[in-house]
Amino acid sequence: MNGEAGLKVVNLRKWFPVRKGIVSTLLSRKTEYVRAVDDVSFDVKKGEIFGLAGESGCGKTTTGKTILRLLEPTSGEVYFEGRNITSLNKLEMKKMRRKMQIVYQDPYQSINPRMTVFEIISEPISIHKLADSLAETEEIVYKSLEDVELVPAEDFVNRFPHELSGGQRQRVAIARTMVLQPSFIIADEPISMLDVSIRAGIMKVMLKTKEAQGITYIFITHDLAYARHICHRGAIMYLGKIVEMASMDNLVKNPIHPYTNALMMAVPVPDPTYEKARAVISGEVPTPINPPPGCRFNPRCSKASEICRREEPELLEMENGHFVACHHAI
Repeated sequence: MNGEAGLKVVNLRKWFPVRKGIVSTLLSRKTEYVRAVDDVSFDVKKGEIFGLAGESGCGKTTTGKTILRLLEPTSGEVYFEGRNITSLNKLEMKKMRRKMQIVYQDPYQSINPRMTVFEIISEPISIHKLADSLAETEEIVYKSLEDVELVPAEDFVNRFPHELSGGQRQRVAIARTMVLQPSFIIADEPISMLDVSIRAGIMKVMLKTKEAQGITYIFITHDLAYARHICHRGAIMYLGKIVEMASMDNLVKNPIHPYTNALMMAVPVPDPTYEKARAVISGEVPTPINPPPGCRFNPRCSKASEICRREEPELLEMENGHFVACHHAI
């Protein structure tokens, strides 16, 4: 793994304005925002698999889409291979998109049901003008299907998505991404919609292409068990902020933040005789429109004190490469 940073995210924010009714607007003209991503910073080294984990609604997917500028950031900067992509115009960003791709969570919605497999995979080839002839396009498409282990390719090119299983659809979605030979991919929970029996096959395909092409990944997940096996480093998000960041071994074996500790305790152990302690988290996740003052986890944390309710903790390095945003970790 190369030590050079392939991606650097600096103070990234994505706030969505809240739509109000007529009465609410008359009562208050103050604009409210959903703070989906709120001052997030991290870097990903070239060739690294970086995990982004947390509960549903914590801002993982929005972070990924904002990094790729599928959503325009409210503020902050994203550097990819040394370039500030938040300052690029549409034409420059189109050229950059060939290098930066995404694999979506749902294979039933991420590909067009009216297009054949050949049309789905050849579309990015056409958009980015990667082939000079139909024969060359066919060669690239067939090769990409073989790379994701949809063989023989002749049996799949003329099929429509409804003629494929969930695992086959996700392989087609991966092939569509890999056909551009990107250097960076955001994998947004790419196996969560699939049966357990075929998840290993999909992960094998993604890891094989990573090794062959030296791809850098951000792996978005809510399943720390999978993240532990494939990610080099990871970050835990809660209510739009990173609360802990370290190597995956440290996050799993030595979680410091109470929220990370609770997530680890929720991971099932394949031993019916093993009695695991349970972390107590009270209450519901606060609204991102009006997050609590101080530490955002304080209303649900059993260790919360007055300083937690008053001051927002900084993400500080506790030890070599292990960052935590918690007053009680200092």
